[in-house]
Amino acid sequence: MGKFSGAVYEQFGQSRSAAGSRSIMSMMLEDGEQIGRFKVRGHMQELGLISKQPGSHTYKKQQWSCQTFRRPCVMPLMLTELHDPANPGLLRVLAHSILSAMETFHEVNQELGL
Repeated sequence: MGKFSGAVYEQFGQSRSAAGSRSIMSMMLEDGEQIGRFKVRGHMQELGLISKQPGSHTYKKQQWSCQTFRRPCVMPLMLTELHDPANPGLLRVLAHSILSAMETFHEVNQELGL
């Protein structure tokens, strides 16, 4: 055990196991102790101290877009070609059918792990 091991252990405990070598080094410098980050890191390894950091950010569920399939989106072109001014409700039904098919395709791929 080195000269600063006790101080490193104490600072780590005060941080509730969140401080890493840089934070502990800064805290010790504020207390007037001259120590480098690599020395702190060595003491942490010697004492078995591992910094506990929060987990990664949870992202929202992906919404459907042209980028979902990583290829040019053909749906606007298809809908333009299928548009019938005499029957405007048909376009809405076709768009819903296409989106439903895309969603089913995505769900099947997820189940298969693709």
